[in-house]
Amino acid sequence: MNNKLNSKIITKSVKEFTDLKIDKKIKLEPSFQRGTDDVSSWNNENKKDYIHSTLVGTATNFIHLVDVDKALLYNEGGDPESYEYFAKLSLEEFKYLSIDGNNRSIALKDFRNNEFKMYQREYPYDRGVFDITSKYATYSTIPSRLREIFDETKINLIVYSNVTLKQCSELFRDVNRGKSLNDQQFRQSYLCETANFVRSKRATYIKSLQNFVSPGDMRELNGDQFIAKMISYAYYNDFDKTKLDNLYFNAKNGHVEKLRLFSKNNPPFLSVLHNFFTDIKVGTNKLSANAVFDYFKLLLDYENENVKVNNHKEFYKLWLEAYEDLQTDITPKTIEGYDSQYTFAETVKKIPMTFYNFRQNEIKSKIESVAIDKGYLIQQGDPKDRFFTTTQKYLLWKKQGGKSPATGKEIPLTEIYDHTKWQADHIIPWDQGGETTIENGQLIEAVINNQKSNKLIA
Repeated sequence: MNNKLNSKIITKSVKEFTDLKIDKKIKLEPSFQRGTDDVSSWNNENKKDYIHSTLVGTATNFIHLVDVDKALLYNEGGDPESYEYFAKLSLEEFKYLSIDGNNRSIALKDFRNNEFKMYQREYPYDRGVFDITSKYATYSTIPSRLREIFDETKINLIVYSNVTLKQCSELFRDVNRGKSLNDQQFRQSYLCETANFVRSKRATYIKSLQNFVSPGDMRELNGDQFIAKMISYAYYNDFDKTKLDNLYFNAKNGHVEKLRLFSKNNPPFLSVLHNFFTDIKVGTNKLSANAVFDYFKLLLDYENENVKVNNHKEFYKLWLEAYEDLQTDITPKTIEGYDSQYTFAETVKKIPMTFYNFRQNEIKSKIESVAIDKGYLIQQGDPKDRFFTTTQKYLLWKKQGGKSPATGKEIPLTEIYDHTKWQADHIIPWDQGGETTIENGQLIEAVINNQKSNKLIA
């Protein structure tokens, strides 16, 4: 196939173009959008700006489309995935596939549908000036001559014909390079299972996401990125940019990735994801996304440790109250690997996993014993004796001569009950039959014990 894309510039009147939109003849592929599905990433002020620019003739940027029937013909006998995709669009009677210009086209459509008002300004025309007032500022109420001028205004389109589905994805990224796609918009442009999975979960749990993601941030795909972080943490135990990218594409060759895990083959993760979004649906007390992620991390870590949250409603309430208390604590704390000290609230703004682990240990030390006593946390199989008691921790310390058997470091007596620094660990793991006894226990560094935790396997 010829690698150079064939395209031609055509013009259509605003009415012709928006008729295509309203009649659903233009396919909006979620992968080729900066925002979400049929929702523009523009707010109403942005839309008003574009309507104004259209009327005064300064809206000259091209809208990029693919001619569905010509692309179908081009891919016949070639790339089977592309042929099947465009055949489906043709069968559904789409005329074009939208590559770029989604915000502009939605603004035109929404104005035609009277969903917002234009600016109340003066608009000159051949016989004088229209003075638009608030009362007469929607498409159906503006003066008929101004409406005709709007309908007849020409918009510029670039229409492609010889393009594969993969090239559509590349084209979207290329035409947006100067517009600075954010990291998640770039990832979601890849036609892969991960992107589809993330979009589907965002749609399913949108009300829960809206408790801590603003409408503007949701349009920028911050909700999608939060879900991608959940996947990345479960798979990699981290979620830096490289790991998030790796869920979508191979940075070396650009090939899209299969959904690495959790689509249909990991019920534990899907269960934790569902429980998390169900729990926070009641509200998050305006906690930040980082803080809310701490709750997901806690649920997933308990799942990995085979610990069941027995009463999600009460456990979440306990966690939320404790988290609020910790955020008001102004006592600076030492974080392993950092010279500076931080309050709990200051760590919430930090991205490195070290800070997430610190907060995890802080919240556990505050609520875990209460949750166990109240029956909110239960070791599945046998709820008794899952956790080492304070007495057992002291006896382990004595047995070890006050030193960590993992590193030989001295364990100060005053720190043995500090869950953030030292933790009692089963030598033979609990889920492998190990008992919670002095003989099968060791008091070791918290960071080492957390690293030992069982991980979900894809």
